[in-house]
Amino acid sequence: MKKMIEQTRFFQYCLLLAAFAIVASCGSKKNIAHTPTTGSSPSIATDGVEVDFPKFAESPEFPAPPTDPLLRAEWDADTAARSILSEGRKMALEERLIVRGSCWDYINEVFRRAGYAARRETVFKSKETGPYATLFDIAPGDWLYHVNYSYGTVHSGIFVYWEDEERMIGTTLSYGGEHRNAPGRYRTYDLRGVYQVIRPVGSSE
Repeated sequence: MKKMIEQTRFFQYCLLLAAFAIVASCGSKKNIAHTPTTGSSPSIATDGVEVDFPKFAESPEFPAPPTDPLLRAEWDADTAARSILSEGRKMALEERLIVRGSCWDYINEVFRRAGYAARRETVFKSKETGPYATLFDIAPGDWLYHVNYSYGTVHSGIFVYWEDEERMIGTTLSYGGEHRNAPGRYRTYDLRGVYQVIRPVGSSE
């Protein structure tokens, strides 16, 4: 009788070991299925089938956006605005082109060279004393007329990007005017006093 009890306990012990081995084996396979190979794309195992997803930031079809704010503004802009921003950057930083006259003459030349001499429309217009354009009236590539609070005069420039949206501090490309022997320059202005906004439209000429 004692021997029979010992045999029964031994048999139960063997069954317990076998069950533990099966559970351990399944857990190991599950971990392998969910662990992506080093350097490969992220994957998700679904019902034993591993699905790979592309690394969008590293894929040629989905290149990462530039970190330079001037280039990023061009990246985010529509076709017409991108042409204006690109041409302006080329004139100011690469060619160092000098267009003597007023700030109006310089910006008009940027629009002309970009192919938008006539393809432009006024999307906001007021008086120098206001009411003024809001944040949502202004987009990259727009030709702005605004109060220059630093000098108590008016100025115009091409809007590029916001430095501080809440305070409406933005970077523009403009020319100093007064027939200066100097190229255009990128400067930061308080743009709470924008009273006219001209925007390039359509395709270039």
